[in-house]
Amino acid sequence: NMKAVAVKYSQRAWQVFPLAAAGKQPVTRHGFQDASTDAAQIELWWRDGRRNIGIATGERSGLGRMVNEDDRAA
Repeated sequence: NMKAVAVKYSQRAWQVFPLAAAGKQPVTRHGFQDASTDAAQIELWWRDGRRNIGIATGERSGLGRMVNEDDRAA
């Protein structure tokens, strides 16, 4: 369940935002800038459970840039 995973990430103080179900395209108006750890917002974004998870990197979440293996093959 992607919503449960997004909530777990937010509990680690990782700011998350929803991506298209079959891709990496943000579905919010401002993309990563809309990222949040707010449980109510996450519940709303993942109410249908079919979205991928984006994580804001850098100071916002204390994480460096992550590279998906699929990105390396492109």
